[in-house]
Amino acid sequence: MKIHQALPRDYLAKEDFEPELLCEVDRLEERELLDPSNGIRKKKPVLYLKNPSRELDLNRGIVINRTNFKALISITGHDDSDAWAGARICVFHDPNVEMLGERVGGIRIRKAPETVLAGAEAEPPF
Repeated sequence: MKIHQALPRDYLAKEDFEPELLCEVDRLEERELLDPSNGIRKKKPVLYLKNPSRELDLNRGIVINRTNFKALISITGHDDSDAWAGARICVFHDPNVEMLGERVGGIRIRKAPETVLAGAEAEPPF
């Protein structure tokens, strides 16, 4: 059993996206979260997903950072998160994500592959 299975988190983590996940954006909500570095509560955007390509706890969202927020703007063409619902995306673990100069890995978001998008009208693969 891996640590993320034995001790589940309130939000989805990089380990939840191995292998990558094809899904749709459900909604973005603002949540107040505790910053572990200083113990201060801050409001953070949390992305919720729907129609995943494999089993996933959809009650837990992804805490979105600036890089992933910008990726969603690029994917959807909208800077307002209210317009993101239904966008087809691929969420994956990128082992090259750095924090404070150290490679720690993290969650990244990109547009779903064109082959998935092309067949989406007929039968969603996820």
